[in-house]
Amino acid sequence: MSKKTVMIFNGGGFKTAMFIGMLKAARELGKNPDYIIGTCGGSAATAVAHGLRTTKEQIEFIRGQESFDFINSIQETKYFNLNHSISMIRDVYLKFRLRGIIPNIFEHYLLDMPQLVPLVDDHTSFEPLEHKSIIVAAEILYNESAYGKKRNEALFQQVFFTDSDTAKLLDGVESPSYNMGRSSVAKETKVVEGVTLAQASRASVTDPFFINPAEVNGKRYVTGAVDLYPVELAKSLGDEIIMCHPEKFSFLESGLIWASFYYSQNKRHSEVFSDIDVDHLADIKDFPDELKYIPEVNWLKWQILSKIPKDYDSYVKVVDAQFEYGYKKMRETIRSGN
Repeated sequence: MSKKTVMIFNGGGFKTAMFIGMLKAARELGKNPDYIIGTCGGSAATAVAHGLRTTKEQIEFIRGQESFDFINSIQETKYFNLNHSISMIRDVYLKFRLRGIIPNIFEHYLLDMPQLVPLVDDHTSFEPLEHKSIIVAAEILYNESAYGKKRNEALFQQVFFTDSDTAKLLDGVESPSYNMGRSSVAKETKVVEGVTLAQASRASVTDPFFINPAEVNGKRYVTGAVDLYPVELAKSLGDEIIMCHPEKFSFLESGLIWASFYYSQNKRHSEVFSDIDVDHLADIKDFPDELKYIPEVNWLKWQILSKIPKDYDSYVKVVDAQFEYGYKKMRETIRSGN
């Protein structure tokens, strides 16, 4: 049996071009992935890498006017005002974290993202071409009527969006998040077929309290951060694993995820990376702040400020810089044997 290579685009912020740069470097050095697994922000790159064959096509799409227009179509909600966001954060820590109250992620979020994501082609499917793709997300198992009640059962179920052949390999996979703390994630995972790459990516990038939930075929979904570092899944599929080692979450980011899934992402980070056994691990803890799209607090203006580039030229510069960073990091990682 031939050796299988699995590449994980473990997200955390919008680093789409960085992952495409990493994929180019890996392929140039003979590491052609048989599977790509995308989580959270990495799901967008997974969709682009699956839907477009060449690096030139992939990066031109990310640099394109349509992609820029979509990012700038994401609207700030009232929670960008600190008066509202502090109220939301207070509920996160006092109600959802300490008292175990079911969170209202359907109305409380910083950014309103359109449901339709123009990734490559709205109708591009997961059917395998050069490689097979899996996008991780979490199906919401409750509705608005449960908000404010005490949690006594699973609130989320980890899902895998993929093709029909890969789906057979994922049957019976258990979510590692189930064993974390007082997790609100179900033990059993679920495979979802028949959705587009764009729909799956929209679901996976949706961090609760940051972005409004995704709606796909009558179901509602949130983030691939339900299993941000799917090492266990990768090892079940392949022999050679390639992934990134990011920095830990900030106090606020970790708190918002904890309020939904009831476990610490930073604890999961420590468990995965303290004794990780993968073939090529690219250290991206030094990823430049100026290339991140993560909102920041401006105390003088008493509001949260978006870091999304507002003019096209600035956007393209960020995309190109992300790509070069990812390309160089992965070349260094593979050539050094790390």
